[in-house]
Amino acid sequence: MSFMQKLFGSQKEQNFLNKELDDLKSSDGNTRLHSVKALGKIADNRTVDPLITMLSDKYLTTNQLGESDDNLFDTSVRLEAAEALGNIGDSVQ
Repeated sequence: MSFMQKLFGSQKEQNFLNKELDDLKSSDGNTRLHSVKALGKIADNRTVDPLITMLSDKYLTTNQLGESDDNLFDTSVRLEAAEALGNIGDSVQ
């Protein structure tokens, strides 16, 4: 593999990683959930701190009528973040 192929490959990887990290800040629960899943699959140590932050995801979910419910939090994002961190830990060992 040439130097340029390595450079562009690593740049694409960095762009992907940056996009997924930015998506963790989205107000949309599905966007955050998909980002957490993607970050868990790539199992990169640079994602550990952001995923730890997602363990206490405090974005409100909405009820079936589309109204915010102050008592509901997006637990699926938190559960997926815990699983992603486990995947990263498994890949390090």
